[in-house]
Amino acid sequence: MERWQNRVAAVTGASSGIGAATVKDLLKANLVVVGLARRLERMEELKASLPAEQQKRFHPVACDVASQESVDTAFDWIIKELGGIDILVNNAGVFKPGYASTAEPAELQSIIQINLMGVVYCTQRAFKSMKERNFDGHVVVVNSVLGHSVAINHQ
Repeated sequence: MERWQNRVAAVTGASSGIGAATVKDLLKANLVVVGLARRLERMEELKASLPAEQQKRFHPVACDVASQESVDTAFDWIIKELGGIDILVNNAGVFKPGYASTAEPAELQSIIQINLMGVVYCTQRAFKSMKERNFDGHVVVVNSVLGHSVAINHQ
């Protein structure tokens, strides 16, 4: 992990669950971490719970990955304030039970915007930052076990 010390990692969905746990682990490994999530107050609570040295390296940034404008604003901040991004952990996602065959189209569109387009928006910006600085970084995509099977409605 020495190569990654003081490098910049961004974690989407950082306000709870796997995202918050990933933030903590990256901070323990001495990375600078940007938490991206809609619930800024939850990330501020997370920051307050960290040891003082880690608090200095954690930057909560409000970001709705379903919105390209919001992602662009967040990544513009990362580039301006921290110089770029070296690792992206695409973790934000939602699950809503039901079937595509009967779900409201607006609900399906919301799921697609967060779970698919959020990954696209963030990955494109991270890749561009890495390419511009000629840095071989990493993009990680966290997936649910639900992504490995398709539920079929036999009704």
